[in-house]
This record gives sequence, structure tokens and C-alpha cells, in this order.
Amino acid sequence: MTRSTGYRLLVGTTLLFFALTGVTGCKTYFGTGDPVPVKSSPPTVYTGGPILTMEGNSPESVEALATEDGRIVATGKLYEVLAAIGPRPDWVDLQGATLLPGFIDSHLHFGVQAQLAAFDVVEPWRFEDADAFLAHIADLARDRPKGEWIITFGFDRVLVPPFRNLTRDDLDRATKDHPVLVLYLGLHWASANTRALEIAGIDRDTPTNIPGGGIFFKDEAGDPTGLLTESAVFTLIEHLPENGPPGSTDAHRAVAQQMSAAGITTFAERATGASGGLAELDLLYDLAHDPSFPQRIVATPLYQLLPELEGPTPWDGFYQARQVKLLIDASLVGGTSATLEPQVDGSRGALNYPHNEYRRALREAAAKGFATATHTMGDRGHRVMLDVFEELKSEVMDEARFGRHSIEHSALVHPDDIPRMARLGLSVSQLSPMLPVHGDALSEHLYGPERTSRVYDANAMLRAGINLALHSDAPVFAPRPLTYVSAATTRETTSGVVRGPDARISRFQALRGITLGAATHLSLEDELGSLTPGKRADLVILEKNPLEVDTKDIRGIRVLRTIMDGVVYFDRIGQP
Repeated sequence: MTRSTGYRLLVGTTLLFFALTGVTGCKTYFGTGDPVPVKSSPPTVYTGGPILTMEGNSPESVEALATEDGRIVATGKLYEVLAAIGPRPDWVDLQGATLLPGFIDSHLHFGVQAQLAAFDVVEPWRFEDADAFLAHIADLARDRPKGEWIITFGFDRVLVPPFRNLTRDDLDRATKDHPVLVLYLGLHWASANTRALEIAGIDRDTPTNIPGGGIFFKDEAGDPTGLLTESAVFTLIEHLPENGPPGSTDAHRAVAQQMSAAGITTFAERATGASGGLAELDLLYDLAHDPSFPQRIVATPLYQLLPELEGPTPWDGFYQARQVKLLIDASLVGGTSATLEPQVDGSRGALNYPHNEYRRALREAAAKGFATATHTMGDRGHRVMLDVFEELKSEVMDEARFGRHSIEHSALVHPDDIPRMARLGLSVSQLSPMLPVHGDALSEHLYGPERTSRVYDANAMLRAGINLALHSDAPVFAPRPLTYVSAATTRETTSGVVRGPDARISRFQALRGITLGAATHLSLEDELGSLTPGKRADLVILEKNPLEVDTKDIRGIRVLRTIMDGVVYFDRIGQP
């Protein structure tokens, strides 16, 4: 293949950086949405392997594709493509490799990924039980000076026996000489020891419930147990020490390289401003317009920032911010998703936004011109959300004005509500990689076998005519789109059990979830997501054709090259 190179630098700061450094003041530039010129790229013809356009409802492969100045110029037979392109184009001989549209991750948390480089990141399934995890904390404490923070990410109560949350007393047994914060997988829950709670000023006088669904759990005597959820987690994070000098970007460069190496050319940051406020919008805007940055960015400011927002930023070719983020309930694996029927332990989760509060939030967002991206896990959360959308349909669902409203995750939906989602025109993005890892635990400890078989039922969505995207929720799962495809097509857990075989989808349908389905989810289907003349020349070259290998082998297919606007930014061609 023709070889070329491209480099991009990640600059600035990210979501948790602001919380860890205390940076709050900055300019606030929302952008106008005016088109940004594309860097010119020479006419290039791709041929010599499967070229999957991702158009239509079934696989279509063409012989050749041509790009020029950042756009796809022509697809079809080689002679047709040559007739449409200028003289003496560059040639890329695919040599049997497969060309697809650049991958889109429709829901991740970019800043948190970068910040985790400073934390102890664990894989929860490696611990036999909670005592083994606490021994790991004790080992970290022995290697650090007294008083130094220990921050770890990745603990998961449903994967570590005896399948319960950690308390301050548990963590105090590991160390009383160091403040300890354990961030659970998903970042909806955390546990802190006594020293950390003291530093943060959290005691019996601290309100139990705080805005944003946050809870400081307390014992019968009224003292904090050390368990925190939702916005309470970020309240404690604000008390963490600075993490490196302002402007340090090594971790951010690593995140950019990892995502580009996985074929990602566009991502949606789905909780923009969680710690940095409006500053993070500025950061993402600047990154997206840096010619060296490897992805287009869709920012999604939190609903709590709405009073400070001037209005949405329309798409300008590299960036948009047209939705605000709401969380109607919380965590599927944490047991706080709002369910219609009791979970295994008898609880029904909790709503962050009951009916009237969610109704008010939708109206406030629409008044400023924003659509919404609503984190919704449980079937009760879906029911409340759909009831409100039906009430306000004429007021808030003008797609030409707002773009699409979306449901983020959409894990467990009552079958009666799926047709309602379709009628309302809501788009869904599912966290498909969760089921292989958590499916067995969800069945045994939280929702039972029947409901678990319907978790992330992609097939039901597509049968109803609902647009479907797939995502990583990184850092919950690594941003490797072919992993989402594999998970949605197999639904096989780590124990080898297929949870909900009827919920599986085809490889082509799953690939659409990281291409055209994801672009549609973000209201960008006119620009991205398929190899269609006139669209952006965002491409990925894969070593093998994911439509032809065994479904279990899809996740292991290597990305050979990632291209944005016709320019190569990641290249491993010729490497072992």
C-alpha cells in the first residue's frame, strides 16, 4: 500500500484535570457553526480489496473509491472512479485489506480517560474477593509516604465476592495513614476511607442528598459510611491534590493515539463540564480545530450548565454542541437503575429526575435551542422519559431546529415501550461491551435471567425501526469499536453463556452501529458514517473483512490505517 504519515498533538486540559487542579476561570467560546476550511489533500484512489460503503440495509462492496480535498469524490467501478477524479491521482493498493468509513464512538468520556493515567487502574475480575482487593490497597500504601493519596479506578461490586460495596471501615483496614478513594467502574459510585472523608470535610453534618443525584450514605448513627454516588463522588474529587503541572498533555496524547489506532475519527464527549464547567467546552472546541488533532468532536454539556450557555454550537465540520446531557437514573451494574419491578435484592433503583422535573428540564433545554442526550438505564426510567416526550412532542421535538434527541445506554426497556421510542423518533446508543463482562452477575445478583436476556436488546431496537449506535462509555470499556461489534453479535459472557440469543444482531448491523448508525445518532449522517460521494473522507483500513471472519474473531482484527479528511493520522502498514 502507499505509505504516508500524519501526526497530531493533544493540547490543553480535560474534564477531571479541572477538578484536580482547581482551574475554573477561562474564556467561553461557543463557536458559530460556520464551516471551517478543510486542509487540501491530493486526489487518491483506493482499490484492491473490499470497500464496504455501509449504505443501505445490506452489505455493499464497490471496486474503487476516490477522495480529494477531504471529501469522497466517487465510488463504484474503477473506470467510473477514474473518470470522476483528476489526472495522476495517488494510488492505494489495499492488497486484500478492507476499507470502511472511519469509526465513530457515540458516547465516551474523553477527559477521564486521560486523567486515569495518574490513577491505579485495576481489572476487577482479577481479584478473588474484596479482601484481595483490600490487600492490593495495603500494598500500594506500603510503597507510598504517609499522607499521600491512593486513588484507584475499576472496582466493581458485582464482579468481586461477596458482591457488596466497600465502606470506610473496609478501607481503614487497608490503611489509616493514607487518604483512599476507590472509583468504581462506571464512575457512578466510589468509596472513601476515614482520612479522605476528613480531608473533604464530609461528616455527620454533611447533607445526605445533594443536587445531581448525589448521596453520602450514612449509618444508623448518622455517620458517613464512606460510600458515595453520582455528584457526591465529584464533591470529594474536588479535594484531591494537583496532578502534575498545568498544561501537561502526555496522557492526552496517549489517548489520542489509542483512539486513532482503533480507527476512531469522531467521538461524542457525553458529560462535558462535569468538573471543569464551561472551560471544558473551550478545551474541546480548540482541540477539534487544531489541525493536528485526530478526531472530530461532539460535545455534550451537562444540563446543570444550561443557565451559563448562550446556545448550541452547530456543526462546522469539526465540532458541534447541540445537546445537553441529563441522567434520568444511574447505574445498571450498581443497582441504581430505575426499574418497574423489584431487583433481586428487592430495590427498584432511583430516579434522578421524576416526571415533573424531567419535563421542566426538557422545556428549559428547548427554550435555549438544545436537544437532549438522556442517560437512561432502567425500564422505569424509560417509562418516565417517554411519557414526558409524548406530552411535549410538539414543543421540543422539532428535528430541523434541535437535531435528534437521544437515549444514552438504553439498557433495559419494557417491550411495550420500544414502539413508543420508534414513534417518537428517538435514537439509541447502547453500551454493548457491558453484557459479555457483566451478564452473569446481572442475572445472578441484580435482575434475574429473563430481564438480563433483554439488556441491550439491539435486535428489538432495529426491528422496531429505531436508529442504533454502539459505544464504549470509555473509560468504562476501552474505545475499541470492533469490540462493540463483537459483543453485539455474540452476547456471550465470560462463562460462555449467551445471554439473550434473540437479541443478537448481524455483523453488518453492528458495523452500522459504529459508522452510519452512530453518525445518525449525532445528527451527522449527511457528513459522516458511510462511503458516499460528498461526505467527509474519513476512512479506516482493516487487515481482514469483519463480514467474513468468525464473529468471535472480529474484536481481534487489526486496524492498519486511519484517515481523516483524506489525510493519514495512524499507520501500521508494513509493521508486524
